[in-house]
Amino acid sequence: MRPGTKLALAGVFLVGAVGGPIAIRFGSSISPSPVTECKTGYTHGPFMQLSLASGHLVAFTRDDVPNPAECLRVGAVVERRAMELGFRIDGRYERPASTSWRVTPVLLGVGMCLIVIGVLCGRS
Repeated sequence: MRPGTKLALAGVFLVGAVGGPIAIRFGSSISPSPVTECKTGYTHGPFMQLSLASGHLVAFTRDDVPNPAECLRVGAVVERRAMELGFRIDGRYERPASTSWRVTPVLLGVGMCLIVIGVLCGRS
């Protein structure tokens, strides 16, 4: 396999591995629904698991809310709109709090650059 092809494949993998989960998040939505139950736990970091009146089960990590170790009150309304990364809690948008969202555009950019460099190397 030529070096250009390897670079392009590495770029495609990087874009897919980083961009795939984000694309899924952008497309998903949860209609406004009150919290019926809240549990917290710790697996590779703190998380909060919510049961909603609509039947959805939602898990929050540090990527979703600033402090997932503190439960939301029962009755708080949770919503996720398509094309938003974060959630709305009682109508207020909670942007993703984690620094991983700052690294994501860099990784996507590196992946796209690898694809372009691989294609250009393959042409010469």
